[in-house]
Amino acid sequence: MWPENCLKAKCDMVYLHKCPEDSRLIIPSPPPGECCAPPGQCHCDIQKCYPLVPLCEKGLERVLVKKGTNEPGHCCDIFECKEPELRCENVHCDRHFLDYEDEVCPDDSIRAASYVPAGTCCPINPECRCRASICMPASCPEGQKVKILQKVRIGAVLEMLL
Repeated sequence: MWPENCLKAKCDMVYLHKCPEDSRLIIPSPPPGECCAPPGQCHCDIQKCYPLVPLCEKGLERVLVKKGTNEPGHCCDIFECKEPELRCENVHCDRHFLDYEDEVCPDDSIRAASYVPAGTCCPINPECRCRASICMPASCPEGQKVKILQKVRIGAVLEMLL
């Protein structure tokens, strides 16, 4: 519900722009005491990267070609299926590398795709990352800087919102 003093507020016309395929438009709420919301911004949405991750045929491994930059339009890691560089049949990967596959991410986060780095045999299983639609990046007016007051564990963001 809008505060009564905002019923007649005249806000600037804001045109919603289309975000790149790998991101989503996040429209923030108006700051406390103000009626007009700042313009929306595109933020990376890791979930939109999953359809771009190749499923490799038997005998091939998924290799990271280029790491995503966390900037809309370049959010997603780029992978290719390649012949293994090394003979890894007899390599035993340390269990802690594989444990992440069984770990379920909390509802406010998501896990990026696993991959085998070039020149190695054991996969890298990335940790859970915040979903763009829930965990919005902090921003400040020009000339001010973000100050982290408290770090929250992944999974706690959703608990705080409920």
